[in-house]
Amino acid sequence: MSDARLVGQVETIRLDSVRPNGWNPNVVPPHVMASIRHGFIADGWIVSQALLVWATDEAGVARNLIIDGEHRWRCAVDVGLTEGPAVLLRGVSERDAKALTIKLNQKRGAWDEAALAALMAELVAVGDDGAVVADASLDFGFAPSAPPVAEPTPRGSAGRVAPPRCTLTFFVPERDALRLRAVFEDASGELSGSRLVAAVDAWEAASPGGA
Repeated sequence: MSDARLVGQVETIRLDSVRPNGWNPNVVPPHVMASIRHGFIADGWIVSQALLVWATDEAGVARNLIIDGEHRWRCAVDVGLTEGPAVLLRGVSERDAKALTIKLNQKRGAWDEAALAALMAELVAVGDDGAVVADASLDFGFAPSAPPVAEPTPRGSAGRVAPPRCTLTFFVPERDALRLRAVFEDASGELSGSRLVAAVDAWEAASPGGA
């Protein structure tokens, strides 16, 4: 039989009853902190985003340190919340508490960039009245200088949405960099679909050993 099990139960706690730990390696940039604060106001504190708190150690000594959710806690306090959802872990060693801080931050997965760009093209859009429907930075927490879509996607009266844009990053030998850049510049335009394939084929044909 599997040893998998459910651990903890969500409770509502006073935010001043817990405090950040001294080992959290996770750093959240200012624009994400602003987005978290905005989210508490726009969406509320969704219970699935509860704090994880190291309530007591193996000896039963109260610790009341936040294992996961320090930045949510800080933002909640900033917007005036006095209570929030939390899961309290009791009888946990310091080593296990520290390990959970890393585990829960690391196991977040990664974006499929193309799927993300397509979804954001639906959500970050300009309405018929010219107003931005959603903001990639404030609503979603993306860096203002590098949103997953280059600009808001215009919607026409027929509801058509322009295709999403995505960025490709790849590495080539330094000796080929200038030549490859020239090939892409020659294939002017959006470099999508057959135009991009043609650019790559041209570069491969011009490369040593190419066709």
